[in-house]
Amino acid sequence: MEQIQDVAEQTLIAANHLATARAYIVYREQHAQLRADKQTLVDVESSINEYLTRAVARWLADASVIVVIVQTQKHEFDAGRCAQNMMLAAYNDGAGSCPAHLPESALASLLGIPAELSINRVIGFGYINPDRAGAPPSVARKRLPLEELVHQESW
Repeated sequence: MEQIQDVAEQTLIAANHLATARAYIVYREQHAQLRADKQTLVDVESSINEYLTRAVARWLADASVIVVIVQTQKHEFDAGRCAQNMMLAAYNDGAGSCPAHLPESALASLLGIPAELSINRVIGFGYINPDRAGAPPSVARKRLPLEELVHQESW
């Protein structure tokens, strides 16, 4: 393809159609950049998918949406409230959500997040599978009785 385009470009120049040749050269450069950008996007997507399938939070690979909360200044309380509001709104619309703990530096590198910013939370969102009877075995565990968790007036 490149060879054909080279011949077309040389033919335009030889025929003294310089304005057309210049427009064609600019067109080729723009489309070469678009192809490179598209390849970069595909590479990032495949890297994220590969990372998620190897990482602790493998279930994120199946999430409908993944939200990464990034802050200009670390402030756990605000990020927690932001996450809670998103998760409650999703629940209200029939979607499930779950926060994930991923290696922040590796994720920041993968997503190209500048070093001066801080990843605070990662949340996966998706619709609940009605065919699943309960939580997957990887996260299902027996809950402690309420009496062991709640204390009134004293410990």
